[in-house]
Amino acid sequence: MPKHWNPEDYDIQSVMQYRTAMLMLDALTLSGNEKILDLGCGTGKITHQIAESRVQGGRIHGIDINADMISFASANYSLDNLSFECNDVLNIDHENEFDVAVSFWTMSWIPLEDQRKAIENIIRSLKDDGHMFLMYPLKHDAYLVVEEVVHRPDWADFFRDYPMPRTFISEDEYQCIVDEIPMEISIRKTELECRYISDDEMKQSINCWLGHVDILPTQALKDKFLSDVVSAYKMHRNTTEPVMYYSTLEISGCKSSLKHNLSLGMQ
Repeated sequence: MPKHWNPEDYDIQSVMQYRTAMLMLDALTLSGNEKILDLGCGTGKITHQIAESRVQGGRIHGIDINADMISFASANYSLDNLSFECNDVLNIDHENEFDVAVSFWTMSWIPLEDQRKAIENIIRSLKDDGHMFLMYPLKHDAYLVVEEVVHRPDWADFFRDYPMPRTFISEDEYQCIVDEIPMEISIRKTELECRYISDDEMKQSINCWLGHVDILPTQALKDKFLSDVVSAYKMHRNTTEPVMYYSTLEISGCKSSLKHNLSLGMQ
């Protein structure tokens, strides 16, 4: 994940993450009494919203690998039915505990070789009739724009040996991963639109997922790079509006369809 993230800024700037998570939650049927696991909870903003308005009679437990995010969440989002834990989805040891597991925009930070283990750990955390709902962002056209911008003369020297900080897997590749898991798991591709009130809000939102910003040595360069990306994206889309389009996979399944127990300590 980007090193430049700090919880205070991320909590304000993660407009797209919040809006799209709400859309996914609106599609879920919840009784209000579930015990929910939120993987990659970040600052806890979405986790808190679920606790406050969706499972008032249940509980939600947020997990994130970033200790600063968890400290911020614990300090700023406090409810009796809400808790947080600093942990990695690859290391969680919750078993048969949750009715629902959700993850928004987090799975693409997990390396390709660990995706199956992550999903199996999530399944293991569920009760026998528990459900998982995961969002996996595909490589959308904003990344194609970024790849064009980094090769411009102003930026090429900074990014000459820069590795891609995220794992992007195609729909077919992800299908191959879930096909290896002995459970019925469905994958659905969705297209999302996020409109912003200004170019500045759009720039701040991009800052929440674009790891390239880490490598730039000054804030002035970071701001200029993000402005160039916004301008290039709007030109690519032939629009003057501050809007971005995203493609995601919605990955869902019920543990009751598990054909046999998952082995422990894989990989």
